[in-house]
Amino acid sequence: MTSAHTESKMPRSPERESGSRGAMEDLKKDTAAVREDLSHLKRDAVRATSHATEHAMEAVSSGAESAREMYESAGKTCKQYHESMCDTVRKNPTASVLVAVGVGVLAGKLLSKL
Repeated sequence: MTSAHTESKMPRSPERESGSRGAMEDLKKDTAAVREDLSHLKRDAVRATSHATEHAMEAVSSGAESAREMYESAGKTCKQYHESMCDTVRKNPTASVLVAVGVGVLAGKLLSKL
């Protein structure tokens, strides 16, 4: 018989069994520690995601507010230019018509060359 075969039929010694139990207890402790670490990691990831989402929402809100303000400002400026042009046409109707005809002729010549 080989020594491995003989060894398997031999009863286990108390020292060997206590070593196996100790290793098993260590493995259980390590597994519990890993589970706890994963739980902390999950909680931290959820917090980080929530925090990032909150900042993104604030940035979008701020950007939307800025865009709205710019839109309103551009609208006011366009309205002022429109009123100014209308006043100029009312005060100088003949000159306004001649300028419009001249611009039309120039635009026609430029477009006909394309």
